[in-house]
Amino acid sequence: MNPSSEQVSLKSFLLSLGAYVQELRRHWLLLCFLFLAGAALGFAYAAWQKVGYPAELSFMVREQNNGNLAGLGSVLGQLGMLNPGSSQENPFKVMELARSRSILQGVFLQKGKLNGQSDFWGNHLIRTYDLPKKWGDDPLLAQFSFQPQNANSPASNKAVQKLCRFLTLGPNAPLRVSHDKKSGIFRIQVNTPAEDLSINLANLLYASLSEFYIRQSVSQSQQTVENLQARADSLRTQMSGRERTAARSQDRKLGLLTQEDRLPQLRASRDASMLGLMYAEVLKNLEAATFMLKNATPVFVEIDRPIAPLEPLESGKFKWAILGGIAAAFVGKLVLLLRKFLRDALA
Repeated sequence: MNPSSEQVSLKSFLLSLGAYVQELRRHWLLLCFLFLAGAALGFAYAAWQKVGYPAELSFMVREQNNGNLAGLGSVLGQLGMLNPGSSQENPFKVMELARSRSILQGVFLQKGKLNGQSDFWGNHLIRTYDLPKKWGDDPLLAQFSFQPQNANSPASNKAVQKLCRFLTLGPNAPLRVSHDKKSGIFRIQVNTPAEDLSINLANLLYASLSEFYIRQSVSQSQQTVENLQARADSLRTQMSGRERTAARSQDRKLGLLTQEDRLPQLRASRDASMLGLMYAEVLKNLEAATFMLKNATPVFVEIDRPIAPLEPLESGKFKWAILGGIAAAFVGKLVLLLRKFLRDALA
């Protein structure tokens, strides 16, 4: 390319750039007005947002360290019980369970007091966030509230699903569950406009999660213990019956000299001895199974529980005012530059 042509192109570009800068300078009052208007809108939006009260509950799942029980675990493996020292708790499972509908529904359907009113916590949430207005387009939920008689109704199920999504989804979701990989500590964070609501939801969610997780984790081992206990009770009953039979037979046959007359007593005594051996073996397995069950139970250890008063978390009016002003001025500049470009192109 000719050097003179490159100079002409560069000169044309600089002239065009200067013309666009001049266009913005001519409308500086308009840009200032847009900035102030955007700042006012941002400030108003931040002021309209309710102040949040973040409640945080931290806990950890106690790690099992049962290496010394490996021999006992291998024996009980034949009974259907797992060795608790062979696996570690999965943090992702804990977090997903905390956000699951099964856990949250149990929290919604528990009763408690908020602002002096006793009701289901699901209803407290609905009133606090004025959710019927957001659900107004749904005839099932327009005037919905949780009641004992509608616990399993289609409207109740739909309300539970919407509440779960409202609490857990989106950048401003009231419920957060996190896990620190280094320390192994879990955190339940609840941020609502009501202090008591945030504290109670965090505590209820932890209690429900702990109960559900422990119950599901030890269900197989618990069933094994129950089966062994039932077998032990049955053997004890049979053994007691045979012992009574042997005793009555001996009482009736006193004074008889023939061996044949002693057969019922001998058989009853033999059966009682065999049942006693079986009973002792089942008791040994039951004690071992119970011991393993207690050691296999994942224990949730609470670290810090939220307590009042909570530090309010405001929405940052100054920050939103600056962001709103910058955004409005930027959009105004784009419109002015686009208008200048179209005007020059059509000239």
